[in-house]
Amino acid sequence: MVNVCKNKKISRLSLLGLLILFSGCSYTEQSLDLAAPVDLKVREGFVEPIGYYEQAPRFSWQIAPTAQSQFQQAYQIQVASSQANIADADLWDSQKQLSSDTSWVRYQGEPLISRQQVYWRVRVWDEQGRVSNWSRPAAVELGLLFNADWQGQWIRHPETGETVTFDVTDRKTKLVTAVTNKHYRPQYLRTEFKAKPTITKARLYITSKGVFNAYINGQKISEDVMTPGWTPYLQRIETLTYDVTS
Repeated sequence: MVNVCKNKKISRLSLLGLLILFSGCSYTEQSLDLAAPVDLKVREGFVEPIGYYEQAPRFSWQIAPTAQSQFQQAYQIQVASSQANIADADLWDSQKQLSSDTSWVRYQGEPLISRQQVYWRVRVWDEQGRVSNWSRPAAVELGLLFNADWQGQWIRHPETGETVTFDVTDRKTKLVTAVTNKHYRPQYLRTEFKAKPTITKARLYITSKGVFNAYINGQKISEDVMTPGWTPYLQRIETLTYDVTS
């Protein structure tokens, strides 16, 4: 009888030890699986862009490297008009979508307008149905989406009438032909305006048919070069947006 009682006592202690051990393992795995998605981006890898050009942004994210699982079974995206309203998702809530997609997921909520700033976040479910924490909210600020939103007019320097003549030699015939072209020097265009003493946000929406550098009060607005970049002018005009609040 004594041996039987001792055996029962040992069994209960062993079971208790196993429960404690499994409980500890479960807590660790749960913590890892709750890791929020990271590396939130829009379209071609933009991180919290300003002047974004699509009315329906496309979202991308990555599973956190600390997550035990690396497979996504489902996702949910929430988009709001302010960071404070992110839980209300007043612009769009995708609800739980059974999909392994982690990139280029198109926004399908309320119509967005030019200059609007929105915030979005995402969470995912793994292959065992465990849901992650929400990602940190990321911002997207839209640019001027429609031609009617542009209030500025094209500006240019008057024609200088300068021409340049140079010789062109035909490689086969060796004939030399004088060619005359218009000569366009770099142009400096300047205007003045008075800003209000208290500015909370200022944006420069700018483009050109050709490369440009922009300055405010003699200070270059960015380190970009060869802006606005290669442009098929017969199809579209590339535009850029800069934060010039400071």
